[in-house]
Order: sequence, then C-alpha cells, then structure tokens
Amino acid sequence: MKKIAGILLLSICIATGCESHKPSADNAPTADPMPSGTVNSTDGINEKPPATAADPPASTSDAGSPQPTSSHDGEAETETPGRLQSSQLMFGYLDAAASRILAADPEGKQQTPREQFTQAVIAPGELAGIRFTKHQARSDQDNGRQSRYNFDHDEGDLFRLSSPVTPADPDAGVVLAQRDAFAGHEFLQVERAEGSLPKEAAARI
Repeated sequence: MKKIAGILLLSICIATGCESHKPSADNAPTADPMPSGTVNSTDGINEKPPATAADPPASTSDAGSPQPTSSHDGEAETETPGRLQSSQLMFGYLDAAASRILAADPEGKQQTPREQFTQAVIAPGELAGIRFTKHQARSDQDNGRQSRYNFDHDEGDLFRLSSPVTPADPDAGVVLAQRDAFAGHEFLQVERAEGSLPKEAAARI
C-alpha cells in the first residue's frame, strides 16, 4: 500500500507541475543588508558588523600608565611620575664633626649603587652634597648604637659631605637621596614647638 501511495503522489506532482517545498537559491528572497552603524528598529540597539580577519585589532595602548618594576625586596613597585621610590633613598646619621654620614643597610635590601646617592637632607629643605667613600666594617668596640659616639665602630656605607654642616639636632637622622629624587617636590616648612603634648594627643600618636 505504501508503495502504491508513493507512486500516486509522484504522478499527481508531475501532472500538476508542483515543485519542492524548499525554495531554490534562485527563488529565495534576499534580505536587505543593514548598513553598519544603523539602528535596529526591533530593539533600538546600535549593532556593528562582526570583526573580520582583515579588520585591524582594537588599540590596547597603555601609554602613560604606571609601569610596575621590581623593588629591592622582590615585590612589584609601581613607578608613578613624580612619586618618590624606595630605591632613591637611604637613611643614615652624622658623625661628631658633622662632616660624614654612615648609612646602614643591615638586611641588604637597598640594591642601588651607592655612588648614585649624591645629596643628603640634613633638615627639611636643607640639602648638602655627599660622595660615597667606602663600606665601613664593624669594629670590636661597637656598642650596637647608631650614634655619633659610636660612628667609627658601627658598620655601614660611609659618605663624606662636601662641607661640614651645623644640624639643629646632631643626633637626628639624615636622608640620603639620588640627585633628582626630589625634583618637582616641595619641602614643607617645619617649626619647633616648645612645651608638652596634651595627654589625648599623645595617646592618639
């Protein structure tokens, strides 16, 4: 029965000239292409054509963004223009004559060559020229204190000032810096205040 029904269906199609229900490539309606950048009326979204291999890649320029660098302790240190970096600074103290500076780096974190440190901040806004001399070894008479009385027995990097200075506090520490470390920065004016702090302020500090 199925074979007979198939033959009848085929005969009817031949007789009536019917065609396949699928449209041919010649008869298929063509859709109007939507220009790139036009608004889709159905959802109001501005659609763009998909990127092709010939299209240039999107710009990923990061010019002007801070670039991370490796710091002396292995962590990433971001170089921001105008910002002081730890690699530009060292700390030390003066000898009794205020003509030399001893900079200590007991853990060996500061990897910057010592010759690059050419100035010292004796007081806010007071800069003095310095020159690296040598690394001073610890002597048997070292008492473990970083003070002018133990200067010749302590271990550290020895710097000589271009001329002796007269610090307001001979026991205060000094900051050693690279030549252009403070470029674009302004030192704040500091005034000494006499008296004692209120207990509340001392507790907050």
